[in-house]
Amino acid sequence: MSMKGNISDLGIAQLIQFPAMSSKSGRLVLSRGDQQAQLEYENGELFHATLGDVEGFAVLVEILPWTNGTFEFQLDVLPSVRTIDMDLGKALMRATLQGDEKGADSQEQPDNREAQATAAFSSCFGASWSGKVFARLTTFLAEHPVFFYACVMRRSGEVRAEYVKPADDLGESAQTFSLLRDIMKNYAHVCQGRMVVDASYCTMALRAFGEDEVLIALAKSSITQETVEEAIDGLVTQLEDPFGE
Repeated sequence: MSMKGNISDLGIAQLIQFPAMSSKSGRLVLSRGDQQAQLEYENGELFHATLGDVEGFAVLVEILPWTNGTFEFQLDVLPSVRTIDMDLGKALMRATLQGDEKGADSQEQPDNREAQATAAFSSCFGASWSGKVFARLTTFLAEHPVFFYACVMRRSGEVRAEYVKPADDLGESAQTFSLLRDIMKNYAHVCQGRMVVDASYCTMALRAFGEDEVLIALAKSSITQETVEEAIDGLVTQLEDPFGE
């Protein structure tokens, strides 16, 4: 069984992270002209990537600028070797920054290069609202390792955009994640402003914004409430204008 489509429909970065969001094993084949990249996953974690003679992390640097072409995800094809050993969100951010630096003018200031790389990373997810918000959520989790999940949910319980780290990164929380979904829906329905809910396995932070949206982020239980509130307030500021630079 496989899933096929056009890269432009979802955006290259969202495609790369699709297996991680659903903890799937398989091979993602990306084709553009005579180039073909293959990315292999196990339980949602990216293990291996090839593009011609290039392999590993360097493949991400090469393919993130792709805006057209086709993709096919082949289920249950297990990796034969491991050439990538880092969190996928961090890997994508690092690959975007490295790719931007390759093309940057040698006299450009480092801060400018980093800002441009962040904008380029966001553009990889496509121009839609969900694509932009997904990019914000992914960046948030990459910059705040203590968080392992973030989503934007309507008060009705509909998830509009979300990102969860691969199951291996969630530790004990992976076993309770399905139960947390129902709990999140209940709290989203009544959230007015900000809420922080502590449990033995994680800390759940909720922040209402817009007319009907609630940001929900799950963090390891060791995080302080002050850190939670500061982090989600900063993310909400970005989500209120996802198309802003």
